[in-house]
Amino acid sequence: MDDITLRQLDRRDPAAAAEWRRLLEQEGISLDGNLDYTCGLFDENDNLAATGSSFGATLRCFAVDRAHQGEGDGVMDADLFQRDPEPAGRHAN
Repeated sequence: MDDITLRQLDRRDPAAAAEWRRLLEQEGISLDGNLDYTCGLFDENDNLAATGSSFGATLRCFAVDRAHQGEGDGVMDADLFQRDPEPAGRHAN
């Protein structure tokens, strides 16, 4: 992927949610209802090429479109690891 864009996915947006679900299903990944954050890598045509989510300190729902597998550079992983691992509304004791 020459031109990639990393951005947060709003799964409340019907079009974004449909594209996200399509990629997960295409790659055989089960939908997880417990997610705090979801991001996507978009190719030069603004198609969702990869996605990853987190819930608390766990990574979930990772998928890469088979047309783009083997092209990654770790951008999405770095973004997820830099996020605050505490979900909104939860506080450490």
